[in-house]
Amino acid sequence: MPGKEEMGAGDFCKDCDRRCCSRAVVLPEERKRIIKAMRMGPLHRRRAFESRGRYYVMRGDVCHFLGKDGKCRIEDVKPLNCRIFPVVLSHQGKDAEWTVSIECPAYKEVAPEFVEHAKELGEPLLEKHRKEGPLL
Repeated sequence: MPGKEEMGAGDFCKDCDRRCCSRAVVLPEERKRIIKAMRMGPLHRRRAFESRGRYYVMRGDVCHFLGKDGKCRIEDVKPLNCRIFPVVLSHQGKDAEWTVSIECPAYKEVAPEFVEHAKELGEPLLEKHRKEGPLL
């Protein structure tokens, strides 16, 4: 899966304070890829992920995989919801629409091309929402 650089995010993440690196939704198949890539044992898994039934969220106020240098340590297996942020699903009951989160300090600078590409990549999240209800 492409990272933000490959998606044309431009410079909007360059000076980020990583406020978005918390409570990320992690689908079961994404969790498996992360566990394998990071060679995580059971204790490490419990520290990193909190089960929400049909999906997981990252535990803690800041992502367990955010390095001290501010870089993601799981870039190659990063969850989809992290890859497309600040594009998020806004829930209205069973209805959902894509929006740019105002929690991102650079939300006004996000290129329309990034938003469109993120929506395409985020289709599995939208499908899961339609079938199973809201994620977070």
